[in-house]
This record gives sequence, structure tokens and C-alpha cells, in this order.
Amino acid sequence: MKRGYVKLYRKTIDSSIFTHEGMFKLWILCLLKANHKEAEVILPGILKPIPVKPGQFIMGRYELHREYHQADIQKRKYSRKCKPTPYTLIRWLLTLQYMQMLSIKTYNKYSIITITNWYLYQANEQQEVAESPINTKKCDSCTLNSPILAKSEHQKKSAKQGISTLLEDGSQENEHQVSNRRASSEHKQECIKNEEEIYSEARPHNSFSQISKKVIDHLNQTGNRNFTYSKANLQIIQARLKEGHTEEDCKKVINVKWADPDFDKKYFRPSTLFRPTKFEGYLNEESKEQSDESWDI
Repeated sequence: MKRGYVKLYRKTIDSSIFTHEGMFKLWILCLLKANHKEAEVILPGILKPIPVKPGQFIMGRYELHREYHQADIQKRKYSRKCKPTPYTLIRWLLTLQYMQMLSIKTYNKYSIITITNWYLYQANEQQEVAESPINTKKCDSCTLNSPILAKSEHQKKSAKQGISTLLEDGSQENEHQVSNRRASSEHKQECIKNEEEIYSEARPHNSFSQISKKVIDHLNQTGNRNFTYSKANLQIIQARLKEGHTEEDCKKVINVKWADPDFDKKYFRPSTLFRPTKFEGYLNEESKEQSDESWDI
């Protein structure tokens, strides 16, 4: 995992997370942890190996917290109370998910993080060359584009036939170069196609507006209310979603306050439940550990 490299594009400067030092560090950590090839991971307590595809990695909240605070570990100052805390890192991951930079698939004892558009921005060429090309399994276009195999298979044929192509600047391009150029283009198109197939299920499909409508429906059903999809109701819920909160967080607040005997039910409405000064308090009225169990490995 510590060999090879990833690509960091200059347009990252224009991203909103570039101004957020902590979240930007987390994003770089995710890029560095992502697998560059398919693999199977065995976790304690899980019998079946877990398949991990390129652009994915397995994460637990405390493991992520330790890797984020490598500097504190080296200084022997690390503890789970180091800020940002594990809970804060999870919140930042959810923010990155809503920005469609990654997706999170949560299981009982672990979560799989998938970097969006990995094949598009982090092509296989950034990884180190395999030691033995015979044992490397790639598509036909990858094989043609391999400099080792291309030299052995195409160079002799090109030298014998003497076939060349006249370029615009008057120079000549032999058959081997033409094949490589075409294979490179075909390989790029195939990678994009594969990326669409692999991540089609991982990308978040629900927009903030759709999630907000589901939250209003849940509120109406829980409290027997008739709130509409008005602009004011949708906007106040969307504002909480953009802060990194999830649909489950919103529904949890609704359930908690409806079951609270001390809560005046006349305030059981979106403008009160999702008010910025109230929402965090309502959300944390129950133990955080219960909502975080699914992040443990």
C-alpha cells in the first residue's frame, strides 16, 4: 500500500474542501488508502474474505482516526480524544459523500469507501509496473499498451514490414506507434465504461430535495400532520443535509421529539425540529455510541 502514487489535479485548488484543512487532509488520506487493483481482505470475526475493487478500501472509525493522527502516534501523544474525534471524521466523510466525491456502504462491522470516478482520474498507469508481465491479467487493450509486450510483439513486425504513417509535421510513425496510440485510446474508453458499471450502484442517487420530501412524509406520518413540500420546509431540511447530516439523522430527531413527553407537540414542525440552534441538541439527546455502532471493525 505504501508503494506507487496517486494523481492530484491542480483543479483541486478550486474545490470547496481545499479551504477546509482537516477535511482536505481526510480526502488525501482516502485517496492514499484506496486500492489500485482488486483484492480480498480478511477481517477478524468475519469468515468470508471481503472483495475490494480498485478505488475502494475498508474502514472502521477508530482505525481511520489512528491513521489520521499518525503524527500524534509518532510523538506518543495519541488517544481517542485527539481532535478531530472519530465522530467528527465520520461527519466529514458524510460531507464528502454528499459532495459526490466518494460513497459509503455500511455493514454491521465495517464500511467500504468508494472513491467516485477512480478509473477516470486515477488510471492504472500511476501504479508501479508488475514484476512479471506474464502473471498480470489485463484486458487486450492494456496488453497492447504495455511497453514491455509491445516491444516484443510489434517492434519486430514493424521493422520487417517497414510500414509507417506520415504525420502532420512531416515525421513518420511506424506501425508499433500507431497500434500503441490506438490501444491507449481504446483503453481509456474501456476504463470509463468499467467505471460506470462498477460505481453505478455506489453513487448517491437521491438529491437533497428528494430526501427532504421523504423527511416531511415521515414527519406527517409520525405526528399525523399535513405539512406540504413548501419552499420554506424543504430549505430548512436541505440546510441540515448540506452540513453533513443524513436522512436517518433527520428521522431520528422526529422520532425522539415525538416520543419526548416534555416536548410541546404544537412545536412539532419543520421550522422548530430542523432549526440550526435546535437540531444538534435534539440529535444528541440519545447516546452517540448507538448511532456509531455500524462504523466499528
